[in-house]
Amino acid sequence: MSFPRILLLTPAPPDCPYSGGVLRKIVNALPENKISWAYLSKGTSSGVKGLVQEGCFPHLQIHWRLNRSFIYGLLHQEVFARLLAKRITVWSSEFKPEVLWVHAGGGTVHVANFLQKRLNIPMHLTFFDAPEVCMGHFCQFSRWYIPLYVNKVAQLTRRAKGLDAVSLELVKHVEKLSGITDSTSSMVFSSSISGKVVTSLPVSRSFDEKASVRRIGFCGSLRIAGVQWRDFIELLGQLPFKFEILLFADKGFMFNISPPHNVTIIPQKYVDTEENLIRRMVDMQIHAGYLGLWKADEMSLFCRTSLSSKLTTYAAAGLPVIVDGPEDSVAWRLVKEYGAGVLCGSSGISALKELFGNSKQWERKSFASRAMWDHEFNLEKNVEKFRNHFYDILSTEGMNYE
Repeated sequence: MSFPRILLLTPAPPDCPYSGGVLRKIVNALPENKISWAYLSKGTSSGVKGLVQEGCFPHLQIHWRLNRSFIYGLLHQEVFARLLAKRITVWSSEFKPEVLWVHAGGGTVHVANFLQKRLNIPMHLTFFDAPEVCMGHFCQFSRWYIPLYVNKVAQLTRRAKGLDAVSLELVKHVEKLSGITDSTSSMVFSSSISGKVVTSLPVSRSFDEKASVRRIGFCGSLRIAGVQWRDFIELLGQLPFKFEILLFADKGFMFNISPPHNVTIIPQKYVDTEENLIRRMVDMQIHAGYLGLWKADEMSLFCRTSLSSKLTTYAAAGLPVIVDGPEDSVAWRLVKEYGAGVLCGSSGISALKELFGNSKQWERKSFASRAMWDHEFNLEKNVEKFRNHFYDILSTEGMNYE
């Protein structure tokens, strides 16, 4: 079976710790010497094996006074994007790509519209966040420009032969936003972890109700307000247990609060890889993972469509998940569906008391969390679906690779 030659276009470089890290794992699991990676900001291909070529194509810079302006947005959309599309087309000409794969976020949306026209090959899109979230909270352009950007996303999606997103909710949101036809093939591809990592961890899991302390792990970035973190710590203060919160995160970004007498917050040393983080959580006998999400109305779309990689990490470690966020969030939908954790809602005290005070409940949720990893976040299974997804897309073009 021959895999097609793919030109991957992303806003961030491969060594970016966020989106780059997710894509690195996928590319490393695909056949070697089949992918060329073009990106729009400076970086390197560190940690990516088997690339045919890589290239950095940064946007042209204009006077700083025009930053965040409507004019700057239009320049990126029309002038700069056309120039970059032309440069990437020339750069990839010897490679002769057969598929254009685009991380549809930021500047790639504009470049891809022109690049696909020049190359005239099938296009697949990857979404990590809703377009409105991507532009509204993380971009440098004027908010007046957001509707134009969303319209460009819709145009691009209607021309794509397929798309994947981190959640079913995000797939449906992009489809609705774009009004795409039934000919577009969609799939869910959440942040994933290799089974080689998970199967190397201890299989048996037990919980001692008489243990002197309950350990809660937290990793990654904060996605909550200070008052929400304070409320969670105070909630733990109402429980009849001693807690240690182990922070696998930058202490400088944590909220400075005074915890109650039964709660101790302990920053941990830097962990260099995701695999080592999971192993440390298991070795340190952490009992649950904390996943906080903003409860403010303006972050509702993000919570309903985006999925934190924290959930993947906790599930791979077999940890019950404490979701401190909206009830309609993707994270809680999955955790509830698998019975893999609890929600800090109106019944937060009783739910946490049962989780940390009942060994059978804890063990059920621990095994459910590992099952959630296997069904939702297993890298090998998801990559296989992704490969078949590409074959399905290309078969509709009369291009047979099987």
